[in-house]
Amino acid sequence: MTIFKKLFVRKPLPLLASVGFTSLLLLAAGCSTDSPTAPSQGGQNPGDGQGSNQWVITVTASPSTIELANNNPTSVIGISVVNSSTGAAPPEGTLFQLTAGLGMFEGEQTVTGTLSFGRFSALYTAVTPGNEVITATLERSIGQKVIQILHPDESGFALTHMEPNTGDPAGGQTASIFGINIREPVKVTFGSDDAEILGVTPTRIRVRVPPSSTPVPVGTTRTVSVNVTSGFNTQFSASDSINGGYVYSHGGTGTFPQVFSLEPDNGPTAGGTTVVARGSGFGSNVRVMMQAESGPVIELQQINSSSTVVTFLTPNAASLAPSSNWNGEADVWIIDLTTGLSSNKLVFHYGATIFVSSVIPAVGNPAGGETVEILGSGFDTAMQVFFGSAEQTVLSVTPTKITVRTSPAPVGVCTETQLPVKVRSILTGVESSGNLMFTYQSGSPLVASVSPSSSSHSGGGSATISGSGFGSGGGGVVVRFGTSTSSSTNVISSSSVTASIPASGTTPTACDENGDGISGTQFMTQVVGITVVNLPQGCTGTAAGIFTYLGTPCNEVPLCSNGLDDDGDTFIDFPADPGCTSPTDNSEN
Repeated sequence: MTIFKKLFVRKPLPLLASVGFTSLLLLAAGCSTDSPTAPSQGGQNPGDGQGSNQWVITVTASPSTIELANNNPTSVIGISVVNSSTGAAPPEGTLFQLTAGLGMFEGEQTVTGTLSFGRFSALYTAVTPGNEVITATLERSIGQKVIQILHPDESGFALTHMEPNTGDPAGGQTASIFGINIREPVKVTFGSDDAEILGVTPTRIRVRVPPSSTPVPVGTTRTVSVNVTSGFNTQFSASDSINGGYVYSHGGTGTFPQVFSLEPDNGPTAGGTTVVARGSGFGSNVRVMMQAESGPVIELQQINSSSTVVTFLTPNAASLAPSSNWNGEADVWIIDLTTGLSSNKLVFHYGATIFVSSVIPAVGNPAGGETVEILGSGFDTAMQVFFGSAEQTVLSVTPTKITVRTSPAPVGVCTETQLPVKVRSILTGVESSGNLMFTYQSGSPLVASVSPSSSSHSGGGSATISGSGFGSGGGGVVVRFGTSTSSSTNVISSSSVTASIPASGTTPTACDENGDGISGTQFMTQVVGITVVNLPQGCTGTAAGIFTYLGTPCNEVPLCSNGLDDDGDTFIDFPADPGCTSPTDNSEN
């Protein structure tokens, strides 16, 4: 039985007026849901007209879902551009075009932006509901990001039904809860018991049913409400329930067998997939059956069985005699030969392989911690994602999309590094096909300038170092002035670091400027480079000769205080020698 809830027809909404526009320089990465698009042909190098470079343009939106009912229906659009071959940003001041279709930038749907360190941001104002496509264009290269704009009456969250809606009191089976305008993260309870979340889309939540917290005797049932909070612990938090939405059933003598889940529910057409059917009411003499469309009913090879679990092997798909336009689905059910009763039917999918079609964004910060979407097919339940040999943190899984949080680039990798993307099913061990790569941007900082650019040899105070890529390792930085290391640093942004100015570490040299044979000491002018080291990767960037430790005059002892009769008048130094006006006078005449 499927339980449905009534949904209301929504009225159209008049067009809303747009609000202002703000353009900012993005000095640091950090937005999520990036969407880069590499060009099919090389873009032109700005200003040279040669068309020799390709640009990877990443477009981000924060937030990526806008409610028109909100008093401020806006999103900050971030643009990041790098050369697809070198990873370098375009020249400062490079112009590009930013367009929208359902909203405005400062009252315009197309504006021209100026890149600084390859970055730009703008405030987008939603006007019309729908799926907005923000497009950034630089020469022949484009980047796009889709923003969902919700009609005020569409922003309401509601549940419709769930499948299956019956299961064993021990829990553990997979179920789907359907609805509209579902937002991550979600919280789901069966009665008062929390369910494990397996995947979330705007219209479906996949969960693992929790065990019943109340005992269910054999031959009885327990009905609970299924409660969902969409946008849990966010400003969009909303709750809805399916009253009596799930029934824990403990089977019993003479009852119908029930199949709750197939794990896995897909496999190759060659057959041989080991499948675990979970349910209740399985007797001691059961058979597993399969049928595709109007083909023959086939009894499947069983490995073992109990009252709640039957394990079997799938046959070769050819034995099902599907038609030429067969969609690859076959019904599976269980028959109790003792009672003659048959279970409900679940679908097994043939030909399902794991395929990765795109990685969005395909370029990331070496510090990790960014959100990446892996699009493809054949994703189900428990999945692992690897960039090279490094496992990524899986945040959510749907049949066509896996969202992960990236791990840091390997320590010591300081140049732009491409790693193959692999997706693996924990249940079946099957790995993805496809040859897509994820690129960690260069972990080496670039030092451009320092202010102030000079100091005494004793150091003191602080300096601001400008450039790019500072702190990209996620572990702070070390700053060196020549060979001397700053005692304190602060990463203001990816393009700005402040650091204490250390002493030069050099010793003064001897001097005798007046040739009187009396030696003094002085510091010589010393020009040094500035080095920034990103931690923990240890990637360095140095700008040679941009900081100066200033020299000092020779500090010889003045003649009027050197203890000698320099002018031969028998009087020594000030105040005895009338030729000395003070102890610092350097003449006794």
